[in-house]
Amino acid sequence: MDEKSHVYAGSVKDHKLLTEKPDYCILHGDINGLSLLIPKKAFADCGGFRTDLRCVQDYVLWENMRAAGYNFIHIPEILVTTRIHSMQQGNTSPVMVSEGNDFWINLINDTSEERMIRLEGSRYGFYKKMHDIMATTPYDKAEEFTRKECEKIIAEIKTRINDIKLTVVIPFYNRIDALINAINSVYAQTHKNTELLLVNDASTDDLSKLREYINNKPIKTRIIDIDTNHGPAYARNIGIENADGEYIAFLDSDDLFVENKLERQLLEMLASQSLFSHTNYIRNDLSTNEKTTINTSIINGDGLPTIINNMCIASPTIMFKTSFLLENDLKYKTDLRIGEDVCFYMECLKKTNVLAIPEPLSIVNTSAASHAYNREKQLIGLKTIINYVTGDDRFADYHYNLGMLLKQFIDIYDSGDVWPKINYKPPKKASILRRTLRALKRGGIGYTIKAGARKVLNRIKR
Repeated sequence: MDEKSHVYAGSVKDHKLLTEKPDYCILHGDINGLSLLIPKKAFADCGGFRTDLRCVQDYVLWENMRAAGYNFIHIPEILVTTRIHSMQQGNTSPVMVSEGNDFWINLINDTSEERMIRLEGSRYGFYKKMHDIMATTPYDKAEEFTRKECEKIIAEIKTRINDIKLTVVIPFYNRIDALINAINSVYAQTHKNTELLLVNDASTDDLSKLREYINNKPIKTRIIDIDTNHGPAYARNIGIENADGEYIAFLDSDDLFVENKLERQLLEMLASQSLFSHTNYIRNDLSTNEKTTINTSIINGDGLPTIINNMCIASPTIMFKTSFLLENDLKYKTDLRIGEDVCFYMECLKKTNVLAIPEPLSIVNTSAASHAYNREKQLIGLKTIINYVTGDDRFADYHYNLGMLLKQFIDIYDSGDVWPKINYKPPKKASILRRTLRALKRGGIGYTIKAGARKVLNRIKR
């Protein structure tokens, strides 16, 4: 609240994170001393506040208590109000900045490698997380310290990255000129220990120009021919089965890699010990030549809830450790033509977390016929994903995300321009309300969302 007791903001912490990883109560700076209830014995065991410190004496004591075995428990309610006024010593005062820099650098230095790995999967992941936090504070020396630690790890990995072989898989059906552009973006990569698999999904065009073009190239290139057209899902599975690389990336035949894409993504995966990653990308509208950077970094870590209603990962941005796919028998669903990629990512996220790399490292070309703009294709993709999610008990508790997915579905229907194409007749509003209330009474929110999804899908005659 302000000087006049006007409450103007609430500070709500990530309860799920602080429950699963209570270490971050201190490491993230998420404790306000006013909100604490402390056993008196803790002061007898750990001492009191240091009188030589003016600004961080509280966090020094909280860390001493944590190290002594006192666990922090987060209560997800707002139970205190704090007054912000002009007489307070600000976070940018020289004393606060000096003491804060010393505290955070010492705290990070005292974190064991075992604790770093437990929290973020790797030393690099921990330093990177702490750098992101320090970058939002006035503690410039702590921010610089964590950045340099990340740079040291990346520099060490660079000395051995050329020993890592990587496979790029490009499924294709005709459109040879566009395919050659995609191939050239792989040949131009800074990471040269790469093989390229071109999976020919029963093209009807003459491929002699393509076969001649890939001869004697510095990157080993193979064409794998399929007798019958099965679609990109089947072709990508063929690529996975035939990959020799320790890591595997995918590229669509009409899209492109930025020249350092493979090296940057591989560096981040090796440093983070990640099995699955994706990057931001540039969407290029071929009709207008307008380029837009698409930020997909919201899907990071445990990406399952988020990806349900943010289906924004593009195939040319993903990379896997090949053994992860093979050992878990992870494959694209070959009976699906639109939305199969999102279903595949969700299968992968049941087994591991995902690393989001915020740099745009791929170029996805689009046109009026592309999924990004074609509403009918969007509906087919949404139907595919809704069927997948509602048929899997793992997603039963993700009510909000499934609700947002259905909202996208309904918003397209509300426009009305696609109804004749899909033979859909919307029910009367009174009927919808009556059925919704009945479903809520019978089974609660989760049951209602799933039942509503099934009702809508059953009305679509495709």
